Amino acid sequence: MDLDKLVEEIQGEIDYQIYDINQGGCGWFAYYMVKHLKSVGIDAKIKIIDDSRSKVQLKKTNINNYINKVTNVEYDELRDTSFIHCFVKVGSKGFDARNSSIKQLKDDYDGYRFAGEYTLQELEIALKVGGWNSRYNKNNNRLLEEIIQTNILIHANRGSNRKITIFNFTGEGYSGLQSR
Repeated sequence: MDLDKLVEEIQGEIDYQIYDINQGGCGWFAYYMVKHLKSVGIDAKIKIIDDSRSKVQLKKTNINNYINKVTNVEYDELRDTSFIHCFVKVGSKGFDARNSSIKQLKDDYDGYRFAGEYTLQELEIALKVGGWNSRYNKNNNRLLEEIIQTNILIHANRGSNRKITIFNFTGEGYSGLQSR
């Protein structure tokens, strides 16, 4: 799979269809990208940009205590699971919904640091309960996931003669997508 081409196509569709993705939607982008890349066997990670590694570690501890029911986590502690920005890393490549390289990310978030990593489960909890920039409209999440999932499946099956079926979010399938 040509990761650069995949990312470029997804970014182009998002840029055309979804407003303010990096104003509160970066976590959703990373969540769906990593979820669907892993589904086709690609090892992808969710990297966090923030001002402090120890702050990110404390947030992860609160999330994991909640997940594992180790201690009673106060709602305010759990709500404080957000961060400045996150991105997807595959091998040495890093990208978000707009930036295609680690250098672009460093330039855009100058003054902050690569401060840690969230698992899919940790990010899912953080997205559901954390405080996020409200400029991004979460009603776009279905469209965002559909763009990501469709492009990943197309790229994963490019060059094969396999027929693939992609289900939309009403559960109705449409078949025959091969490559563009």
